[in-house]
Amino acid sequence: QSALASLGFQCVTSILGSGSAHLTNWKPLEGIKTGYLLPDNDECGDTYMKSVHKMVSQFSPAPEMKIARLPGLPEKGDVCDWLKQQPELADWDECAALTHHPARNFLRERLQELIRSHLEPIPASWTEVKIEEQEWETPILFEEETGPDISASFLPSPLAEFASALADTTETPETLSVMTVLGIMSVCSAKRFKVTPKEGWEEPVNIYTCCALPPANNKSKVINTCTAPLVAWEIEQRILLEPEIKRQYSERKSQEKIIESMRAKAAKTQDPLDQRDLLNQINEKESNLPEPKPLPKLFINDVTPETLGSQVYEQGERLAIISDEGGILEAMGGLYSNGVANVDILLKGIDGGHVRTRRNARTIDLNPYLTMALALQPAVIQNMSEKKAFRGNGTMERFLFTRPASKLGFRTHDKPSPPSHVVAAYEQKIRNLLTIAPLIENGQEKARLLTLAPDAWEEWRAFQNKIETELRPGEKLSPILGFGGKICGYALRIAGLLHVAEYELTSSVISKETIEHALEIATLLIEHALVVNNLISSDPTIHDAKEVYHWIMREKKPSFTQTEVTRAMKNRNCGRSERLGKAVQVLLDRNIVRAQKMPTPTKPTIVYAVNPQLLKG
Repeated sequence: QSALASLGFQCVTSILGSGSAHLTNWKPLEGIKTGYLLPDNDECGDTYMKSVHKMVSQFSPAPEMKIARLPGLPEKGDVCDWLKQQPELADWDECAALTHHPARNFLRERLQELIRSHLEPIPASWTEVKIEEQEWETPILFEEETGPDISASFLPSPLAEFASALADTTETPETLSVMTVLGIMSVCSAKRFKVTPKEGWEEPVNIYTCCALPPANNKSKVINTCTAPLVAWEIEQRILLEPEIKRQYSERKSQEKIIESMRAKAAKTQDPLDQRDLLNQINEKESNLPEPKPLPKLFINDVTPETLGSQVYEQGERLAIISDEGGILEAMGGLYSNGVANVDILLKGIDGGHVRTRRNARTIDLNPYLTMALALQPAVIQNMSEKKAFRGNGTMERFLFTRPASKLGFRTHDKPSPPSHVVAAYEQKIRNLLTIAPLIENGQEKARLLTLAPDAWEEWRAFQNKIETELRPGEKLSPILGFGGKICGYALRIAGLLHVAEYELTSSVISKETIEHALEIATLLIEHALVVNNLISSDPTIHDAKEVYHWIMREKKPSFTQTEVTRAMKNRNCGRSERLGKAVQVLLDRNIVRAQKMPTPTKPTIVYAVNPQLLKG
């Protein structure tokens, strides 16, 4: 070391012999890009350098290491023996420094050239891990994480063509477009229609949908395209009604000014009779103050439970929440009230249940019919299930959750926009539905009732009986009893939406074909509900294990060390040692990997071998 250092080389070695690599501080080498190993010319030299390589390879990032074998060395010889062979150092004392030797620079350059010309790669035996040959059991792979795609063909024309074209353009699963379009149908038809399969059962047609897809899946594009005709309708209504609404506000302000002047006069008058007369006039004027109508609003994407009631009341008891951001659920779940929120309006809004709320310092009663059409990240749905406001009260069971397979990684980014005539036909259909006026009987708004044709009723009853048996303990729907108990009603709602979209006001009888499409969608929604139930009830450790598993398969790793997997997962949540250890244990339990201790100069290192059945596909 002293000889090389005096020649100007940066070097580190052990001072206690070839078995002391693990006792040496190799930190001075951390951060270098390339290192050279100069072993003694014997087996011990190679063994020692193998240990050094093992120690240095643990740095992050690990440097590139190469071996330089100097030619002409005697048995057990090292770099000092090479220096003694140089004629320029005939009188060189091994203990003497070469810092001021006249041949120092010449020898330094010669040694550098010699090292470069005699480099060898690190032997494979130094890095390869030999795993004991044992019989492997069949690996237990992770369950399917996505539900089946819901085809746009279940929708009537022109909705089917639009949803299919939109999914193709955005390279997203058709499920996202189908469920969003159904949400738009709900916006148009809520409170206007109900489905009655038998006397005493009137099922509203408004629905809550929520599609779970990872980021970068064009959720915003789909939502914005589907809601475009709703936005256009609101703008038209604003242009049409705004002058009258402004006049109403102006009149109210004037009346309020008159009332204030009368109140000031009443406060000054000394005559009790005059004062009472003024107060009576004030009361009469206040009771007759004009209530300006708000501008029509079909949907919102930012609201709290406290303000939702007022907005629903202003819009005639029907309103939609449409969003591709999870913040709406954070707000509804009590983001601004320490996690405690009154979600009664969400619970009652699914079927027009009675809600009593406060507005302008007075109590109001309403029967809200809400629509929700959300497209969120799976993690948001997991967080939703953990919120106190949504847990144990049936909120989650009111949603038609879907989790289709993402197309990320398989997109071409060259899809054309939807044909203009397809978009125009969709927008015209939405406009037609929005112009359907409410049914008024005896001065009260009532829903138009849709009935089932006899053969459609038979189809629905068969579905209802099948669902009932699947609700039994241990059967398919036993993990999602709350949702399973509602799916027959949701199927009627979907049938009502499909019927109104196709026939508008020309028919009130739902056909067998329409109910069959609705039942197909409902059957697929059951599969999605089971997937989402697994998502929200899954142990985070399983999620972490999947992350490690995907890394193994992506890198095609036949084996790996704890250091390697820690380094690979360092930017993920499961990168923390405690969580990572639990994740690897799951892989061990599933016969995906096997652990084996390998001896090292310091302490045994655990190496994980990957089940070869996985690497063979």
